[in-house]
Amino acid sequence: MDAQVLTNLFATTFSPDTTARKAAEVEIKNVGQQEGMISALLQIIANNNVDLTTRQAMVVWLKNRVVNGYGKDSSTPIPPSDRVAIKQGIIPLLIAAPSRAIRVQFAAIVKAIINEDFPEQWPELLPAVANLLTSEDLAAVYGGLLIILEIAKAYKYKTPSKEKVFMQIIERTFPTLVTLGQKFTSANPPISPLEGAEFLHIIIKTYVTSIYSGISKHQQTSESIVPWGTLLFQTINQQLPAGVALPGDKSDWEKHAWWKAKKWSYRTLNRLFERYGSPTHIPKPMKKQYGDFAKNFVTTFAPEIFGVYLKQIELFIENQVWMSDKCLNLVFNFFGFCVKPKTTWEMLKPHAQTLVSRLVFPQLRFDHGKAELYEHDPVQYVRESSEDFEDYGSPRAAAVGFVHTLATTRTKTAFMGILELVNQALKGTGQAPAAAEDKFAALQIVIALAEVIMKNNEVKPAMETFVVTYVLPEFSSNIGFMREIACQVVERLSAWNFEWKDPKNHEATFRALVAAMNDRDLPVRVQAALALGTI
Repeated sequence: MDAQVLTNLFATTFSPDTTARKAAEVEIKNVGQQEGMISALLQIIANNNVDLTTRQAMVVWLKNRVVNGYGKDSSTPIPPSDRVAIKQGIIPLLIAAPSRAIRVQFAAIVKAIINEDFPEQWPELLPAVANLLTSEDLAAVYGGLLIILEIAKAYKYKTPSKEKVFMQIIERTFPTLVTLGQKFTSANPPISPLEGAEFLHIIIKTYVTSIYSGISKHQQTSESIVPWGTLLFQTINQQLPAGVALPGDKSDWEKHAWWKAKKWSYRTLNRLFERYGSPTHIPKPMKKQYGDFAKNFVTTFAPEIFGVYLKQIELFIENQVWMSDKCLNLVFNFFGFCVKPKTTWEMLKPHAQTLVSRLVFPQLRFDHGKAELYEHDPVQYVRESSEDFEDYGSPRAAAVGFVHTLATTRTKTAFMGILELVNQALKGTGQAPAAAEDKFAALQIVIALAEVIMKNNEVKPAMETFVVTYVLPEFSSNIGFMREIACQVVERLSAWNFEWKDPKNHEATFRALVAAMNDRDLPVRVQAALALGTI
């Protein structure tokens, strides 16, 4: 096919002239299935003298053509000569991609071919990737990392035949991956830490993908788990050099590769512990396969994870480091998994109260973001508040989950201590009354633990006094969110068979809720209506 004709056709798809644009699109569709079309596009895409926007349009078309036409059952199969051409040309194009947008499209093409042809019909791919990973050219290394990630994704859910092939891939390439990662976390990395984070992010994501549905015998050995664990710890502990800052504001930081690398490190360590490294949590069918590994992991490796996490949390509490919401969520999840196993509970137990008071409570305070919504978009505030504890990716939901796990799993040792912290937050300290934001956090915990509280024979009888002392007065508060949460507390406790001994207290609460139905703030009215349905 004529390269110039194809270039003009794709360039015309951006034309403001509707007629010309549609005509070009029709012509591309007509010639799209012809043999040689893909080969011609590959040559044009590789030509840096062609306009980048035009080449990007070609890449998107090529990706769609391969994804839809490479499969054996495709109604529009790609001709054999074009299949050969794309397998020969895609790796150099991926390495030389001028932008992330184009690189992502090439990666999708590689994934589609891997799913169909690798390894039988594309045996040269793995040796090529192994060479890329050891290249002195960092662009080649990065391309190799993207390809090995796509291979890992293709083998994420392994059949027995696939598992055997993937084990060979792991043994051949993963030692190189971990060595690369250690270079980027060393004191003298080959590139700046921010640039190196792009590589670390892919390396760690590849590893966690490889252990998603199973961890191989090779990966269970100390020769594998120790260097990988060390890399994950180094990534979490790594701090930006003095004078180096992430671009943008905090909302941008979470999306940066620096924090993505840390997030995937936390996620990987959590996956290792929760699925394979805790004898308490391993399902019976998996015990034969992972039992010995779990016994060793929970006694030797889990304490190391706990120490690293705790150190980061201490720095976070002292405002010495910032931590992304996703990382904080993963730390809470790990602490929650540490509650049940005896080995890890012994480590967590001395820190449990401190974690609740200094980490959980601040997450549940009524913060600036909530105040903005409450004031300027009450409908959205109500919507988000109703999902607060159900957003399993948020630190607030994870904080509540951690407290709930403590209260239900370690009731004798932790539950009463949590309630004492709640009472202290509601009373305030000394002569200073408690801040509304702190009381809000305390009452959030009461809401989260309502079922546990109402099923505890020691605590349940004292709850009427608690409501009269700390909840009923808030219906008269001049702070809207305190009136709102007072309604929520009554609703949650009533849902778990709260019993009134004094009819006057019952009547006073009922009247307060009826009055709240006419409150000036929408969130209060909504919660009052819900509470009236239970009281």
